[in-house]
Amino acid sequence: MLKSFAPKSRKILYVLIAITVISRLVLAFRPEAKLASRPYLEDAYYAFNTAYHLAQGEGITADGTHPTNGIQPLIVFLYVPFYAIADGDKWLALRLIFILIALLEAASIIVLAKLLKRLSCVEEEEVHWWQKPWIIGPAMWTFLYPLIWHHTNGLETGLYALMILVVTYVYAGIRIDQEEERASRWIVLGALLGITVLARIDAVFLVGGIGLTELIRRHTKAIPHMILMAAAAFVISSPWWFYNFINFGSFMPISGQSQSQASVLGENLIRSAAVLADIASTCFCRSGSCSSRRHYGS
Repeated sequence: MLKSFAPKSRKILYVLIAITVISRLVLAFRPEAKLASRPYLEDAYYAFNTAYHLAQGEGITADGTHPTNGIQPLIVFLYVPFYAIADGDKWLALRLIFILIALLEAASIIVLAKLLKRLSCVEEEEVHWWQKPWIIGPAMWTFLYPLIWHHTNGLETGLYALMILVVTYVYAGIRIDQEEERASRWIVLGALLGITVLARIDAVFLVGGIGLTELIRRHTKAIPHMILMAAAAFVISSPWWFYNFINFGSFMPISGQSQSQASVLGENLIRSAAVLADIASTCFCRSGSCSSRRHYGS
């Protein structure tokens, strides 16, 4: 996974991965009172309860009776095996879930390092190890408290962040390697986007953002590949859309409908603008003088 890095960089990354895994796992050994406070959030218990009832064979429900779609589906389904192993012991399941959190964070560090190296103009031998982007980024991911808190709070945030990194890495590969004409690459990207949508429904805007970027960049030449990408994303995420529509008569989750009714139009527009700006800043990022540099391996 890290073979493309120089030996010293590889050792540092392994150390960062080890620190990340250990620092997340030790959170599982705290007393129950602290386990239920931080970093887990009260919002996460809706997902936890749904995963518990799924493990009990009661379907997608938060109370054991009424079906729900007010969750981000992928993280809930990933929680289910831990509740199954815990065999009804909810406290044990909460502790075991830190294993998943640690694995997601370790995977994020690997993908982030590979992404930063793919995008960087810096050669391994040109700068000291503390100046290398693929060391600085993973180090920040390992030690910054806001990232630790957001990615271990029981919500889908850590999984969503990982999938955004994976999608960006694959998309950057298509752009850098100039392989826009390979349909298989766009299908793979679409499938990963579909998984990202299941991680957080908001990712449908990421699909649209990449599609718009390519249409602006390549005009009509991009249309066949954008159709393939969007179709793959839809196929992967379609079970959740069909579940929503069949059971609730709407593609939008209950939580989304509630927020749209409670928030004022102005606030929704501001939030939408901020999200779209974030997507645009990612999709339209250019490497400048890096465009003719050597291509890094995977």
